[in-house]
Amino acid sequence: MFLNTLINSIIELAVFLVFPFIAYLFTYRKKLSFPEYIGLIKIERKNIKRSLTFILILSALFIIISLFMLYMVKDVPTAASKFTSLGISALPSAIIYSTIGTAIPEEIIFRGFIAKIFVRKNNYLLGNIVQSTLFGLLHAAMFYIYVGMLKAIITGIFTFLIAYLVCYTNEKKANSSIIPSIIVHSMANLFSCLIAMFSIMYTF
Repeated sequence: MFLNTLINSIIELAVFLVFPFIAYLFTYRKKLSFPEYIGLIKIERKNIKRSLTFILILSALFIIISLFMLYMVKDVPTAASKFTSLGISALPSAIIYSTIGTAIPEEIIFRGFIAKIFVRKNNYLLGNIVQSTLFGLLHAAMFYIYVGMLKAIITGIFTFLIAYLVCYTNEKKANSSIIPSIIVHSMANLFSCLIAMFSIMYTF
């Protein structure tokens, strides 16, 4: 399972990198390196402490929201469902899936590409609203067919809120690095995997 998850995650990451890289070649290739273009840069030392504070707060918030959402869709198949009842043996695969397979690709697209299109034009607020809205709509659409309109809307609102807050942290607290949002996203995804691995939701 580990090897299969690793290969699939690397392929997914590569696919998610294609469009931003093509856009980069036609726009900022002579001004920035590609990692700088997507925000995959180190947090400046002066920003580390406040970035860490926001990471911890948002990770806790994201996990709480994830717990509520997972309960709301506990009978619905999700991406983490493949780890159901596998226990601790699935942890390495879950870590790979949570980081390389989902968090990093999605953060590169939403907070590292879409948001920064507007941020570079000095319109941070619009960029944050656009990426958050798209992120929320994507997650709402994914669940609509299974849970209906109301729960899909709730899911969309929650994911919009988290997307907005992590983008705010990246841009205002971490010198435009997407590392904080990658960490928060990875933690939330891993939490969902752990819930599936130990079938915790089925005990409620």
